[in-house]
This record gives sequence, structure tokens and C-alpha cells, in this order.
Amino acid sequence: MLVCEGGLILIDLGINSDYFEVLNKKLKEINKTINDIKLILFTHLSKMQIETLEIFKKTCNPEIMMSYNDSKLLVKNCNIKADMELDDGDLIGACGGLEIIKVEYNKASILGFLLKDQKILLLGGGLTKTIFDNINNENPKNVKNLLKILKINFETILMSDGSRLRK
Repeated sequence: MLVCEGGLILIDLGINSDYFEVLNKKLKEINKTINDIKLILFTHLSKMQIETLEIFKKTCNPEIMMSYNDSKLLVKNCNIKADMELDDGDLIGACGGLEIIKVEYNKASILGFLLKDQKILLLGGGLTKTIFDNINNENPKNVKNLLKILKINFETILMSDGSRLRK
């Protein structure tokens, strides 16, 4: 979760049965409510995230941003339309500027987000799994994706599970 001037931003959605309980506890700790969530950015979309998103849309109706491919999947599965389809290099003005980093994997687009002013690279599980689990797989696309990430001007990687890696 990113705390920004204009409201809260979630990166991906939890899929555990206690997700909303955990989220509400975290929101209470920072004196916020679910209505303070203004934007949800997706690194990738899964069916379980779609179910969670449907609840969010009914509860607080945040803006939804994701890749073009995931946007089409979203409409097909639940008739929710993304507010913005993101591509590599796109910039979002929130939180001091978020740059979109896109890699391709098995006909899917997986997104990462660079907090430009803080030099923090936000990576979801899909992107980290794609890059790091396949590092020894000599597929040229995996090497290309890894080199692309390493060329980015960041100091810290913040994983979707909250863990941090330093460059």
C-alpha cells in the first residue's frame, strides 16, 4: 500500500480469505478507511484478484489501472472496465511519479512500478517469479527482462509481500 497526497494506492489485491480483515487492520493503524483507497494498480491479474476487485468496486469504487491484456481479461470475466490501460514507460502522477515497467512472459504482460522520487521499484509476485525463478533458464527473453530491470535507476526493490531487497 502506498500512502500518497491524493489517497491510498494498492498494488495488486490479496487473495486470502482474511484479506479484508488484514487490510482494515492496516488501514486503522494509519488512521485511514477503505474509502481512502483511490487507485488499484495491477502487476498482473488472476481470477482470485478479480473476485476481490468486484468487492472493492462495490465498496469504494477506486480507479483501476492494469496492462492492456489484463484489461481485456477483466472485462471478459466480470464486465469491469479498467480506467486506464498501462504500457511500458507510462507515467502516473501519483506519489511523486510512478513509471510503468513492463516485461513480457508467455504471452502475458507483467508490470512493475518505479517510485521515481524515492528510487523504489515495486514488483509483484508475478514479475519477481518470472525473472528470478527463471534466471537459469537460458531463454533469451528471461535474460532480456532481467537486464531491463537491472538498468533501472533504483536503490530498493519492494516486493508485493512487503519484503525489501537493496540493489
